[in-house]
Amino acid sequence: QANGATVKSLEHDNRPALLVSYVYLKPFLKNKHRYAYRDWVMDSGAFSAHQSNTVISLEEYTEKCKELLTTDPTLSEVFALDVIGDHVASLHNCEKMWGAGVPAIPCYHINEPIDALLHIAKTYPKIALGGVARKKRGIKLEFAKQCFARVWPKKIHGFGFGDESSLL
Repeated sequence: QANGATVKSLEHDNRPALLVSYVYLKPFLKNKHRYAYRDWVMDSGAFSAHQSNTVISLEEYTEKCKELLTTDPTLSEVFALDVIGDHVASLHNCEKMWGAGVPAIPCYHINEPIDALLHIAKTYPKIALGGVARKKRGIKLEFAKQCFARVWPKKIHGFGFGDESSLL
């Protein structure tokens, strides 16, 4: 029995975790029964929306997150709705999401004031780093090093750090 549970646990752990953008949520939900995954996180899709001039309603995003956190045990985390280029508005969105019962993860973006990083790291159990998806590897790594140096051992998720050397 114990060995069977261990094998099952290892099989489960070998599946990938997914990040799903709210912008692409409907097709994911329609087809998720076809995917083999461990769990998934909800990204607000602010970057995708910004690139396509789409507006995401904070209220609609928050309500959908609340619904899915209640009904889908494979949804493990939710990222707050960023406002590209406005760290104060992004923090406000995160606060509103927490107030509505959604434990959203705030994102600190490159070139925002260090005080903003220190505040979210002190206030929230996990933070994200972003704004570097199209930056060169050296810039990404220096940004990450500076953030880690200031907030370690805070739990951190990195958006746009998917290349091998950044992960290592």
